[in-house]
Amino acid sequence: MLLCEGMVGSDAFKAAVERELSYFEDELKVDLIRLAAADGATLHAPALVSKAITRLVFAAGATAMDLPPERDPELVEQLSTMLRMILTGSRAMAHGS
Repeated sequence: MLLCEGMVGSDAFKAAVERELSYFEDELKVDLIRLAAADGATLHAPALVSKAITRLVFAAGATAMDLPPERDPELVEQLSTMLRMILTGSRAMAHGS
């Protein structure tokens, strides 16, 4: 919802939405780097990874609001797979694969 609302409204409102998304991205980046290091791994472009994840999750949240609740498990499964794909790809790119 936040992501969708960030596309409309005043410039000040759009800037506020962007600041909030950037805050989530910055926090996630720190956690992703920490978790990867704990696994002995590295991520390619962790800032971009966190941005991709944040934007994807917020967009999925907006989609979920329009779906009937019985579709939630399907959406959760799809989102989980997409997140694993982003993280696996980033790890592979960090190793030059």
